Amino acid sequence: MIALLHSHLFGPIVGGGLAAFLARIPHLGTLHDIYMVEEKPLRIRLLQLVERLGTRFVAVSKNMRDFYTQHHGISKLKCATIYNYCELNTCASNVKCAPNIKLFVVGRLIKLKRVDRVISVFCGLAKEYSNIELVIVGEGEEAVPLKQQVPKNLEHRISFLGRREDVARLLCSADIFIQFSETEGLSMSILEAIAAGLPAVVSDVGGNSELVVDDVNGFLVPADNDGELGEKLAILINDCDLRERMGRCSQAVAAEKFSKETFVEQYFSLYNLLLSSKNAQVN
Repeated sequence: MIALLHSHLFGPIVGGGLAAFLARIPHLGTLHDIYMVEEKPLRIRLLQLVERLGTRFVAVSKNMRDFYTQHHGISKLKCATIYNYCELNTCASNVKCAPNIKLFVVGRLIKLKRVDRVISVFCGLAKEYSNIELVIVGEGEEAVPLKQQVPKNLEHRISFLGRREDVARLLCSADIFIQFSETEGLSMSILEAIAAGLPAVVSDVGGNSELVVDDVNGFLVPADNDGELGEKLAILINDCDLRERMGRCSQAVAAEKFSKETFVEQYFSLYNLLLSSKNAQVN
């Protein structure tokens, strides 16, 4: 017998909310992004409907919780924040001062990730720094246009690795992590990067500021400012000591805020709360 249903993402949350209501069991839905509501605003009505039917929510960042509770009518009392977790990457605990510096991008190759702008910024930096490489990990609809964007004279310095199952191992060879997306929930790519002890330069959107503390374990840059992205990358390219220091801070942030133990404890506490409330109603 199913005692509690836990769903993830918009479609399963709406379907699961209706099913749990009919089955008279508690339902928990974890929200992982905001763009699915920004893309189709009427979807919030369905989330509000299943909330009225008894669904409780978890947002994976404080920024996301504020988005749903302050701007879209979800009750603050029915929406908690529980961060995703990532195991520390022990093979990359320190950034090494190698002659060549590898800048990494990891994620889906879709428009909202704006990898095209990262490539443009890198091409500008490559004119000044002959020792930098850009490694792009991921697949998606933008893969072909992005490859076509690369100038012939830089093809040997920009690598597209496609979808990989060994991202943690690949990050061991990285020196700097970049993400310049226009929207985020709580980015697993950034989380994996800081767990690998990397300094991260990321756009100041969504939950990114909950992963990267500006000027501590990386830099936050305005989402519309390519020039500042280049400036912050240049600072890290020029300063190995800073890369190492920020890398150590990244792993400290990952260990303190995004541990598996904390993740499991918070979810089980919420499960017990929902089950206790259900039992109280029955009695």
